[in-house]
Amino acid sequence: MEKKSRLRRAIDRFDLEAYIRRQFDPVVESGSTELRVDCFSPNGCAGSDTKQHLWINIEKRVWICYKCGYGNNSEQPGTSWLPVFIADAESKTIAEVKRWLVNKVEPTPAEGLGDLLQAQFQNQRREEKEPGVIILPDEFFRMAKQYTSRAAQPFFKYTNSRGLKISNLREHDVRFCLSSRFKLWKGRVIFPIRDLDGNVRSAVGRAISEKREVRWAVWPKSDVQKLMWPLGKKLAGGAWQSLRDLKPDRVVLTEGIADALGIIVVGGWFALCTFGKKISHEQLALLQSLSLSEVVLAWDWEARKKMVTMVDRLKGRFPAVSVFPFDNPFWRTHDFGNLLEMEATEAVDLIVPELTNRVQVDSGEYLAWATKMRLS
Repeated sequence: MEKKSRLRRAIDRFDLEAYIRRQFDPVVESGSTELRVDCFSPNGCAGSDTKQHLWINIEKRVWICYKCGYGNNSEQPGTSWLPVFIADAESKTIAEVKRWLVNKVEPTPAEGLGDLLQAQFQNQRREEKEPGVIILPDEFFRMAKQYTSRAAQPFFKYTNSRGLKISNLREHDVRFCLSSRFKLWKGRVIFPIRDLDGNVRSAVGRAISEKREVRWAVWPKSDVQKLMWPLGKKLAGGAWQSLRDLKPDRVVLTEGIADALGIIVVGGWFALCTFGKKISHEQLALLQSLSLSEVVLAWDWEARKKMVTMVDRLKGRFPAVSVFPFDNPFWRTHDFGNLLEMEATEAVDLIVPELTNRVQVDSGEYLAWATKMRLS
């Protein structure tokens, strides 16, 4: 009975829209609630359909092929059941699909308690999730490879326009969301925010459409101000390599994710974004735990006066503290993330000399720099 109950729960929570958009190409939108795909019915069209005769209502979770009747129980018995639909679409057995569905959906707290009690009665051990760790939904698809579906193309077009390569996306486990079930996240490129041990503690999502009112979304009830990004990277095999293990000698502090990537990819230096123009006590403690020999403060040009103020909090905590000089007028209208969009040689020529000639805050040059920043 429990197995049947879990299967019903999995079917009820299954994100049909996200599955359709991931599994099929082309996917044709017909109104706000219906999608059309080529019919795959093994006892009907059998892959011969090229005109998207299979209509799927994603709200009512029903489907019908107007060519062969797939989805209509009177014409093709059993084909209106979700596990059959998935099995036929992927040429799998019903048993395989059932196992996949049951393992796919996370239980709610109440259901999780029931499962836990049952496990205790059966003398089974259940691994508990560490408090504060986030499990990202399966509908947040990894951009570790180029998807061929039309629905995925706008996300790769956006990241490509920002100068990000597939290798960058894979290294930082960047994802995207198509599902209407996640209204806050649909239409966003998503960056998981991990701690030094690789646990996901938050996530931020950038809307790929400039029409969207809120450009950036942050995972609810999480505090990115306690973390920095990126605190490591994913290796080719999927293992997590912590910044702690990389042992950087110095780190450049930037405002945002794109800025950090610009410094890392173009400048070739370690960089961490502080998620804004401030540094929390937790972030300071995190930096100190890395045993750095130098911290370079490099927020955007408009934050230069705040940089001067922040220097006082950084001095004395690290062997050396320096600031980005902003010598080139380019920085008055551009940020470090713009480097990714430029021709490589030009971008390197902009950033490397200024990182090399950074201003040490314990030097006489710093007083002149701070005065200039306050007055400019």
